[in-house]
Amino acid sequence: MKQLKFNISLNNNQWSFVTKDKKYQIYLPNKAIQVHANKKDALSFIAKTSKLYNQSLIEVNSIFIEVWAKYQAYWFVLDMQESIQIDQLFKNITNQFYQMIKIAAIPDNGLYHVYQKINICTDELKLIIHRLIKLFRKLNYHQEAASTKLLINRINHVTIDLNNWGFDENHDNSGRFNEDLSIKWIDLI
Repeated sequence: MKQLKFNISLNNNQWSFVTKDKKYQIYLPNKAIQVHANKKDALSFIAKTSKLYNQSLIEVNSIFIEVWAKYQAYWFVLDMQESIQIDQLFKNITNQFYQMIKIAAIPDNGLYHVYQKINICTDELKLIIHRLIKLFRKLNYHQEAASTKLLINRINHVTIDLNNWGFDENHDNSGRFNEDLSIKWIDLI
C-alpha cells in the first residue's frame, strides 16, 4: 500500500499562557492538542502521528481484503438485493481509499480528511461484516461467523487508537503496532 505523507504545520505560540517561551502546538483531528517546548519534540510527535495513521490505513486495508475474500467465497449464497448493497459498500470504501491518497498532502487539512475517511471506511466495513455474520449464522456456519466477528474487534482497535492518539503524555498510547506493522494478537484475546 502507498505510504501517505502528511503536511502538518507547527503553530508557534510565542506567548503561551503557561510561560513566555516558544511553544509548538499541534492540533489533531480527534480534538487533541499537543504542546511541545521545542521543535524537535514537535517534529518527533508529527512523525509518530504519521506512522500511526499509515499503520492504521494498512490495517484497514488488510481487513478490507479479508472481508472481500469472505464475501467472494459466499457470494453465490446471497440474494441479489443483499449482494448489490454490499457491492455498493465495497465501492464506497474503495473510493474513500483513493480520496485519502489524493488529499493526504493538503496542508494542515489532509490529516483531518484522512481521519474522517478512515472512520467512514471502518463504519462501512462493520456494516458488511454484520451482514456476513448474519448470513453465516443463517447457514449455521458458526465458526465462520466467530472468525468474522474478530474482524470487528480489529476495526475497533484501529478506531480506538486513532481516537485516543495525542491525549496521553508520552504520545505512545496505542501500543498495538510493532515495527514490522503486524498486530499483537494478544490484544484480541
